[in-house]
Amino acid sequence: MVVNLTAMNTLIDIKMIITKGIYTTNNSDLNIHVLNVAYRCADYVKAKIMIVNKRNGIVYDTRYYKLYYKNITHWIKYLPNAS
Repeated sequence: MVVNLTAMNTLIDIKMIITKGIYTTNNSDLNIHVLNVAYRCADYVKAKIMIVNKRNGIVYDTRYYKLYYKNITHWIKYLPNAS
């Protein structure tokens, strides 16, 4: 996570840094595999992702997506053997 403080009104802007790896959400049966990060800017990141079902491993889609930071704040980095 990156925290940027603007000098004018001390607004805190928290953004998620997307890197290669596997992401998931709390209430979903899908894993999001980030294969390649092509472009980053202030509003979005463009990345090649693969959407995979957690239960049976079916791959639904593999392509480049334009992911706005405001829409992916609930993503959690998946660590398979975190113990």
